[in-house]
Amino acid sequence: LGGCELQRLMSCPVVIGFFCPTPRPPLYFKVPKYRWEQEELAELRVRLQKDAVSAIKKGDMTAVRAMLVRGLVLHPAEVELAHGIRGSFVDLAAWNERAGAAVELMDLADQQSVGLGQELARASRHAVFWAVRHNFLALLRDLLARGAAPAQADEVAGSALRLA
Repeated sequence: LGGCELQRLMSCPVVIGFFCPTPRPPLYFKVPKYRWEQEELAELRVRLQKDAVSAIKKGDMTAVRAMLVRGLVLHPAEVELAHGIRGSFVDLAAWNERAGAAVELMDLADQQSVGLGQELARASRHAVFWAVRHNFLALLRDLLARGAAPAQADEVAGSALRLA
């Protein structure tokens, strides 16, 4: 308000209005009732998973964090790695030589739910092998500490122990 309007309002004896704080309603997740809503939700989850695959391949963990807020499920999820090989998001990060992203994925999973990082490590089928193959010691330690199977193997090169 300018100078003259403010003076005029201050001299006015009539109450113009008042403000009162209103509490925000809690956020509720609406469970889809109709088939088309369920199909739309399934499509969104598939699109989100495809976007996550792309972000993990690039090592873009900021995008992955944003997708987690939007509802990305880290586990159980199985994705195409390459040449018909399938694995978890941790396997995907290790396959694409993104050791830091693989470790961060397990940490983010633990932030989502206690113990989810361990489940993600245990669900990995190839990450231990690729951690040994690429000399990703921090990833290897984290995977083994979280309970990943140390006997993971590659169809061509054999076991991680044989490769080491």
